[in-house]
Amino acid sequence: MAGSNGRSHGGSRAASEESVRTLSRRLADYTQHIENLNIAEYVELVRNPRRMFLLNLLSGIGRGFGIAIGFTLLGAVVVLILNRLVMLNLPVIGGVIAEIVRIVRSDLGSP
Repeated sequence: MAGSNGRSHGGSRAASEESVRTLSRRLADYTQHIENLNIAEYVELVRNPRRMFLLNLLSGIGRGFGIAIGFTLLGAVVVLILNRLVMLNLPVIGGVIAEIVRIVRSDLGSP
């Protein structure tokens, strides 16, 4: 029985060393992954409220300009398409556009 305990203990030690190596490898992988995520830079950003405010302000301005330019381009495309549809003199679409123009003119004329 003592012999079996010795073998069991030796096997346990080898399994323990293998699990330590596996854990060490996983820890190194996780450490590398965290370094790749730039957590330190994010923490530095959070600790500096002025820099965070400035970055958020600039990104908001950029988004606002992007939305304005995108809406302008989309509106221009819609106007071009409507202009082409009016030139085709389609009865249903022409009538709808004429009705919209009449409503807009009446709203602008009334105080």
